[in-house]
Amino acid sequence: MCSHQGPTQELIQKLQDRMYSSALAYCYLHREGDSLINTLTLIRPVYADYPLPERETLDYGEFVLLKRKISIKELIDIVSQLKKDGPTDVKIGDMNIRVNASYLRYCDRYDSGVGWINIGWGFEMYPYYAQCGRESKALVSVGLPLYTDSRSVRREFIGIDPDHYSDAHGIIVCLPNYEARIREINVSTATLRVSIDTKTATAADIIGKLSYAQDKKTVKKDITFSDDGSSNIIELEFEPEYFHVVLLSKKNGAFLDERRFGFGWDLPVGVKIDIPDYKLLELIENGENQTVEFKEQMCSDHNLVETVVAFANRRGALLFLE
Repeated sequence: MCSHQGPTQELIQKLQDRMYSSALAYCYLHREGDSLINTLTLIRPVYADYPLPERETLDYGEFVLLKRKISIKELIDIVSQLKKDGPTDVKIGDMNIRVNASYLRYCDRYDSGVGWINIGWGFEMYPYYAQCGRESKALVSVGLPLYTDSRSVRREFIGIDPDHYSDAHGIIVCLPNYEARIREINVSTATLRVSIDTKTATAADIIGKLSYAQDKKTVKKDITFSDDGSSNIIELEFEPEYFHVVLLSKKNGAFLDERRFGFGWDLPVGVKIDIPDYKLLELIENGENQTVEFKEQMCSDHNLVETVVAFANRRGALLFLE
């Protein structure tokens, strides 16, 4: 839960307070008579310099896909109209859409490394659960692109990967935080360095917080950033098992972005770990096993991709020996 307000009031307050210029709405709808019924709508506010896509209406008869730019005032009106029970008619751009209502949930917070939704910045997600409209088997029509099934609609048009968010339906409002995001973290057993991107803030407005641990030892440090968004090199006091990096606004203390990771973990987006020579030698000396495999030469592209994916899924190491 993000605050003591109700989720509707909390969401409206954030929309009023933040420097959003407009919002993009991606809608997956089905037609019942003269009505368009919502199956899934994703709405994300954007900043002034965000490259807006072309407005789009893909009408497949029984199903319709919409892409619309709406004002923040229009988005606030939509949120205000959503009911706890019963159908709700909302207007998204020039289209009237019926939502078979349920409830708006408090926000979940995600960092900028999330790959299953097309946001790219740290964001808060407010899901408005509603009865799911009918799902398409395939969307195909002369002059329109082919969508193989409802999963491809979610992935390719809406921008949500159904393999990672299988329960996507209703209306999902995502609030990106455009102040700062983690671009890259470079870490070895002895040092760490963080690089950030900023949009509505400057690097001087951002403070980083670092915590790293090994067994019962924990060290906590502040991270400051130069004008280009890079931090100084932080000398680690020991070889950690676990890292946590958080970005905060110096102005108001707002949480902006984070990464959690460790040696031997599946690495999140933007984290690069330099493996020291002695650890590589240990891997070689211990020989092949379920998580380590040696290759004398590069195989075909197809076989290489299959092998790399298989080892990544079980946190393995693939070593090419010359």
